[in-house]
Amino acid sequence: MILQFLGFLFVFVVPGFLLTMIFFKDEPLLEKIALVVLMSIGFTTALGVILGFNEFTYRITGGLSRMNVWVYSAAANALLLGYYLYQNRGGKKSRKRKSRHLYK
Repeated sequence: MILQFLGFLFVFVVPGFLLTMIFFKDEPLLEKIALVVLMSIGFTTALGVILGFNEFTYRITGGLSRMNVWVYSAAANALLLGYYLYQNRGGKKSRKRKSRHLYK
């Protein structure tokens, strides 16, 4: 039961949430929720295509197995999380300073 819930989060929530927070920060909440679900489905579909699209990628990645999907999804989510944290490392103060300089 717990594994299915974690799988649901990794497929339908986490990648889309991270992508939405990286690219669409200023959107309203309702649009962000829709973007989270849609971008998660698109991200997971792209991951599936990368893992087993043709014979060459199948030989490199091992194809679509439960373990490969978990490992590659966790790695991709970790990369997205790392980029999001790197992007927001200065906090809100640094963003305000940058915006003031743009309007002067």
